[in-house]
Amino acid sequence: MEKPEEEKEVEVGHPVSEMINQGMGAKKITNRVKELTPYPAEQASLLFTGFLRDVYMEVIESVIESLVKAMKMLEIAPGTGPAICSSLDEIAETELQVVSKLIEVVKRLYDDDIVEEDHIREWYEKSKSPKAKEVMTPLVKWLEDAEEESEEE
Repeated sequence: MEKPEEEKEVEVGHPVSEMINQGMGAKKITNRVKELTPYPAEQASLLFTGFLRDVYMEVIESVIESLVKAMKMLEIAPGTGPAICSSLDEIAETELQVVSKLIEVVKRLYDDDIVEEDHIREWYEKSKSPKAKEVMTPLVKWLEDAEEESEEE
């Protein structure tokens, strides 16, 4: 049986975002992401972009906490930080309500040793997203200032 002409294909949303909306916890989401792709960089990017699609002002702390928990359960391999950081450009261009919260998210990922300082700086230098760079400038400046202070000591 054919579909009526007026019936259109429904665009499938982000898989992690859909799991969050279904009420799945971090462990189930992490396991499902591992089933979706065997590549750690893709897993990290899926978690990052999926959780951030659901960030709203009133739930930011909870979402960040769940993201960090899921990333730790995923046992992020060294070297996936650049993939996570490159997701910043995508998020900044497609999820306007999230842009202002990028600095909080990345700072937390940095504090929890999921993303390294070098990854943030490398992304910042290569970023093609003026929105993301504008929001992330204070964090990059803070990293530079902290490095200068440690060199002076």
